[in-house]
Amino acid sequence: MIRQVSLLIFLLCTCISGHILAENAIFVPFIEHQQVVSVDTSKSFEADTSALDTLSSDSLVMDSIFMDTIVTWYDISPDSLDAIINYKSVDSIVYDIDSGKTYIYLSGEVTYTSFFLKADYIEFDWETKTLTAKQLVDSAGVPGEAAYFQDGDDTFTAEGMHYNFATRNGKIYNLKRQEGEGYVYVDQGKKNAENEYYGLHTVYTTCDLDHPHFYIAANKAKIVPKKIAVTGPANLVVADVPTPLFLPFGIFPINQGRTSGILIPQYGYSFTQGYFLRNGGYYFAINDNFDLSLTGDIYSNASYRLQTSSGYAKRYKYRGNLSLEYSKNNYGLDFDPNFSSNRGFFVRWNHSQDPKARPGSSFAANASFGTSDFLANNSFTESYLNNSYNSSISYNKSFTGSPFTMSAALRHSQNTSTGLVDLTLPDVSLNMSRIYPLKKVLNDPRNQLNQFGISYSMNFRNFLSVPDSTLFTPESLAKMENGFSHNFSASSPFKLLRYFTLTPSFTYNENWYFETVRKNYEPDTIVTEVFDPVSGELTYDTAIVYFQTDTISGFDAARWFNASASLTTKLYGIMQFKRGKVKAIRHVVTPSVSFSYRPDFSDPEYGYYGSYYPSPGAEAVTYSIFEGALLGGPPNGKSGSIGINLANNFEMKVRDETDTLKGERKVKLIDNLILNTAYNLAADSLNWSFINGSAYTTLFNKLRVNVSGSFDPYVLDSTGRRINQFEWDVNDRLARFSTGNVALSTSLRSKRRENENLETTAGTEAERDMVWSNPSAYIDYELPWQMTLNYNLRIQNIQLTDGTDSIATTQTFNLSGDVSLTPNWKVQVSTGYDLQLKDFTYTAIDIYRNLHCWEMSFHWVPFGARQSYLFNINVKASVLQDLKLTRKRDWNEYSF
Repeated sequence: MIRQVSLLIFLLCTCISGHILAENAIFVPFIEHQQVVSVDTSKSFEADTSALDTLSSDSLVMDSIFMDTIVTWYDISPDSLDAIINYKSVDSIVYDIDSGKTYIYLSGEVTYTSFFLKADYIEFDWETKTLTAKQLVDSAGVPGEAAYFQDGDDTFTAEGMHYNFATRNGKIYNLKRQEGEGYVYVDQGKKNAENEYYGLHTVYTTCDLDHPHFYIAANKAKIVPKKIAVTGPANLVVADVPTPLFLPFGIFPINQGRTSGILIPQYGYSFTQGYFLRNGGYYFAINDNFDLSLTGDIYSNASYRLQTSSGYAKRYKYRGNLSLEYSKNNYGLDFDPNFSSNRGFFVRWNHSQDPKARPGSSFAANASFGTSDFLANNSFTESYLNNSYNSSISYNKSFTGSPFTMSAALRHSQNTSTGLVDLTLPDVSLNMSRIYPLKKVLNDPRNQLNQFGISYSMNFRNFLSVPDSTLFTPESLAKMENGFSHNFSASSPFKLLRYFTLTPSFTYNENWYFETVRKNYEPDTIVTEVFDPVSGELTYDTAIVYFQTDTISGFDAARWFNASASLTTKLYGIMQFKRGKVKAIRHVVTPSVSFSYRPDFSDPEYGYYGSYYPSPGAEAVTYSIFEGALLGGPPNGKSGSIGINLANNFEMKVRDETDTLKGERKVKLIDNLILNTAYNLAADSLNWSFINGSAYTTLFNKLRVNVSGSFDPYVLDSTGRRINQFEWDVNDRLARFSTGNVALSTSLRSKRRENENLETTAGTEAERDMVWSNPSAYIDYELPWQMTLNYNLRIQNIQLTDGTDSIATTQTFNLSGDVSLTPNWKVQVSTGYDLQLKDFTYTAIDIYRNLHCWEMSFHWVPFGARQSYLFNINVKASVLQDLKLTRKRDWNEYSF
């Protein structure tokens, strides 16, 4: 009775003080108004009678009563809660003093430490410290908003719940909570103080609909949030129809982020290698910056493939991936005469540095190398079409406050057809960008010598070219070539006669070598044994060599230079129209004439060239002592060349009423049209070089057009060699067409149905960056269609033995694109056609169907060497990535 009286006195005091707007102490209405009520449950509202007796009548002022109540009116209750409970409502709060309960109606909210609850009906029992929340149903039978519960990071919705603040235990009805990519539904559940849930009639799904398309149903389950969900016997249900797929138990990892675990392999049958398991293994989520996967394939005919792949990343620093593969492929049976076996390996490494990590320097790697036939034997995509592997590992450094930059690179190129490997390791360069040393000396901005500039570059290179089968043998490494090169240039442009620009320049080169060659006339007889395997006879083949080539080790240097000058100007031609759509056409011509001179460095005074007699009575042959050197050597022969270049640009200005600012717009007709040739004053014949032309333009802002051609002013003899006779004199034409190329390309796409700028908050920042950086790796159903077309025509003029010309052409057409047939259907096509061979190139058709929480894909190569198909229907969420149906036939299965 005393507790009830104390609570009544407290409610009356708070009403008087303005903390509760109430008509009386039992019913507190709220009309479209949220009122916060704070109840300090750590206080006992037992009256201190001694304090009340000392109050005089004139001290019963509202503020003084409230202040005295806070300071001296109560004692701490030993069975109270440890924090204040805040609660509010938009409708009403009802206090039942007899039962010691509080009722909160409509959008009620209760907050207690990390606990938060929102529901249309909330009941709190102060005696037992128990809270009850329910979802209300209106008079029409329509349910209201579900109760929302949050305890720290743990959240869920439910139709009803009981929760004890003291024990932190609860009981929940019709619970729905999200766990990672999935959702858990529980008809009845219990929650303990450790936030573990025990459910009866539990459903797990990755579909976010209230009525999911599919789910895994289990009678009992235990859920440890952000860790794991364990069920008893479970059944897969699709579209509310139970399937025959039953599991004796279910374990679902619901960790946030990556999780270590088994990678389930694909199974199937290959006609060439038997039954197989592919891409099975184990994934190690080592930490947030590093992971590792070990996978492999195994076939019933003893073929196998092993792969280890590791990804690493450090935010704002770097990211990369390293993959190593090794395989052994057997074809046929070991006792079959046609049995074959091969081994191979392949390495991939990609590394990129964040620009913000180390301003002024960068490190990057993109490496792909392995045995020549690895992709042909182990690839099931169009990557097998690659006939070369290329790698580059580079480091670049710029020195702040100076014109110097440094770069170091390791490069690799491998031809899978010939098996030849080219390695450049390392390739080090030091460059000084152009500086203007006279600017500060002259201190006159009008002096043209201010533009006098110099630049310098140095390069050191090691190079090796060997077959891939002998790449790492000592004999191959001994064939490594190397060299240093230095280049210095200076130039200074001058204005002449106001409209012309004259630019004289000078270039100096110096190369360092570690070995040179010498050739001498030394007849020698070489005898070679020849064995005939049919007759068994041994014969001898005798050959006479008249000269020997000796390699001289030791340091040597070569120096050469050339001087040049160019004169250029611009000419403008404008044609204006007073009527019609076209307002004006402008033609800009940029002619330039250049002259360059280089002395004859094969002159004996330089010591860079020698001579030898290839046979008795033959004329002496000149050779360079740096012959075969990695960086080359000084050129032979004097050169005094005049170059002529003519660049053209055509633009049109049209009237445009849609442009409210100027009423006109520019249209580019030809972006660039270039003609050039050269004349060598120092040559004794064939002074003119080829006449070259090229043009580039974009039609209708869509169609890119590139045209180039080469013309020879000299006649060819019967062997196809140029002779010193002009086509004008012999065939009455300016020049003979030699080669040409025409390339047309365009990319067309429609507007996105929604969100043209791809703005979204879905996923993490890293996931969004990955999608935006690799848009082609994802299916965009919001884009109705897109298409890329390429056409290439290569023309070559081949002279026949009778002196007539024969035109040989090569034409290829390539098409790639996709179309969204409906908002959930997408078709992609990639194909090409060789007009010369009259046959299709590699063709692939992909069909995608968005099934909300599922997806379907069909990849089909209808013809060719890689004819195959792959049908797949699977759950989108990675947590259920093995819940899928696959039907396939690989390219190697079509051989039978």
